Order: sequence, then structure tokens, then C-alpha cells
Amino acid sequence: MNRIKASEFDDDILVEDFISGNTKSFEVLVLKHQDSVYNIIYRIVGDSEDALDISQEAFLLAFKNIRTYNSKYPFKSWLLRIGINRAIDHLRRRNTHRFRLGQISPYHEEGCESLTGNVPTTELSLSDEIHNPEASALMREEIDRLKEAMANLPPNYRAVIALYHFEGMNYREISKILRISWNTAKTWARRGRMELAKALKELRNKEEDHVKTMEVVKNDKNKRFPV
Repeated sequence: MNRIKASEFDDDILVEDFISGNTKSFEVLVLKHQDSVYNIIYRIVGDSEDALDISQEAFLLAFKNIRTYNSKYPFKSWLLRIGINRAIDHLRRRNTHRFRLGQISPYHEEGCESLTGNVPTTELSLSDEIHNPEASALMREEIDRLKEAMANLPPNYRAVIALYHFEGMNYREISKILRISWNTAKTWARRGRMELAKALKELRNKEEDHVKTMEVVKNDKNKRFPV
């Protein structure tokens, strides 16, 4: 069964069918949700191999504990919560908050806050780089800054920002997945964005200072050794 067909099945019906003894139904659930689970985990841990391993762990836990699933809530939310918890546990075991983001595309829907206020909102394409190399270079620099700025965010902020800005979820949905209040979800997102904005500003200032220092050194060198 391919992914297109899998998406046509209702989650609750598949869960009930699996509990009744049809293991194929769980395979359909995996096909239907594996991309979403992998993507959110990857946004949190920043490593493709780790994300794949954690995704497999998440589905295994879901397989073993599916009878605890409450159909009152969306199955996808239950599944994502398992994946996010495993990702955060992984970060804590690793005892570091550093991570890497793959494709940075902090889009936002109408009414949503921007991730940092001035982060590029489109991904680079080959045609962009050919037709506008200067703009592409500037965008790459900003993306690199964003990667570095996000590297030290606490896992809870990271999870909220990933769900909100990359998965397009609202605070109500996030609160259900993470089992936190709506206000807490919004607060974590706001604080995460504030930390990102502060870190980005510091990085830009640091780069500007470096450029100024290099100019001073260059000018001083030219004075001492005129051509």
C-alpha cells in the first residue's frame, strides 16, 4: 500500500482495526505519518541519522502502547508527542543543546508571528543563485546565523518553534501535543523568538566588528608597506 492510499484511511478506524488483530493497519499508520514524525524530530535534534533512529523508536513505542491512545484526541498529536518526547530525551542524554537545522524556511501563515522578524522566508534555489548571486549569498549568511542562533535553544523552546513555524500548527494544537497550557505554548514560542532575535543581533554585531577590525589591520598594513 503506498502513501497516497494510506492518507485516505481514517486514523481511528486503523487503530481499532489494529487493536482487533490486523497488524497491517499499523503499517498503514506508519506510512501515513512517518514523514511528519521524522521531520519534527529532525527539527529538534538536527541530525538525520539520529532523527531516523528516534522515529523508529517512536513508532515502536506507539506500537506497544497503542491501547493507551485516547481517541478523544487526534492520533497524529499522540504520535508526535511520543516522537518529541523521545527527541528531547535524546538531547538530554547527549547533555547538549547544540543542533543543526537542515532546510531553514521559517514561513508563517496570516496572523502568525515571524520567526525572528527578518529571517529569509524562502529557500535558495539554483536559479536564484545564478540570477541573483549577491542576494543568495546574503540569504545564506542569514541562514547560517539562524542555525547558530538556534543551536543553544532549550529543547522545549525548540519543540514549540518547530511545531509552530515549520509544521504550521497553532498554539492550541501545540498545547495538546506537548500537554501544556495554551499560554505556556505561546510563552515558550515568544521567549524562543526573543532569544533567537538577541542571538542573531549579537552574531551580526560580532561579524561587523570583525570586518571593521580587518579593515583597520589592512589600512595599517598599507600605511607601513605602501605599494
